[in-house]
Amino acid sequence: MLMTSSTQRLRRCSLRLLIWSSCLSYPIVSTASLLDSLGNGLNRIGERVENFIDRTVDGITTGLTRTTPADAPTPPEVPLTKQAKLQTFRKLQQRRLPVRRATQVSSVINILAGDQLQQYLQDQQRQILVVMFSIAKKCLHCDRIKPAYQQLARAYPQAIFLNIDLQVPNMTKIAEQWGVTHFPTFFIFKPGENIATTRIVGAQAERLKLTLSELTQALAAVPDTANTNLDHNITETEE
Repeated sequence: MLMTSSTQRLRRCSLRLLIWSSCLSYPIVSTASLLDSLGNGLNRIGERVENFIDRTVDGITTGLTRTTPADAPTPPEVPLTKQAKLQTFRKLQQRRLPVRRATQVSSVINILAGDQLQQYLQDQQRQILVVMFSIAKKCLHCDRIKPAYQQLARAYPQAIFLNIDLQVPNMTKIAEQWGVTHFPTFFIFKPGENIATTRIVGAQAERLKLTLSELTQALAAVPDTANTNLDHNITETEE
């Protein structure tokens, strides 16, 4: 590829010089000298390419040699021919190393049925429960807060984060029963309770983060036997 592009450039330059010399009354350069310079340029390019291939193949083969024990006889070194080095170089160019991608497992649970939601609400042994009502399509605010919601789910592994998508069948009825009219809407439940204590309307990621932090600190400061005496008033926050 390198030789082909360089050859094309030299040919274009030679054609331009020939055209210029033919347009003038006296020749600028002769055809023989032009061909000599062209051949010398191609030879220099070929030597550079061969040197580059030799250095690349030699460096890689040297790095890939395995260490042998001290008492093991060393095998004789077989010099590689230019054709063998060129084939090795082409194989190295065609080889593609696998790209590692960081995988992040989301802890958000998608609710697909009303019975599944009731199981989480009636569970007396669970910790903090967060429920989000969203719409997968045609809701820019829902798409904007989903990464932050997933990040909170990873930051609070002891809590349960649920997502109720209204495009799932029979989820619209649940949203009407809960009085949801704007999206996204968040409901936060204290451990073992089925009545929400906090309601956040809108993509308020900072407000949601602050509420979870305050609730976690309050639960950590109160003994388990006194959890039932916490404030049950519903706090509503709208964007």
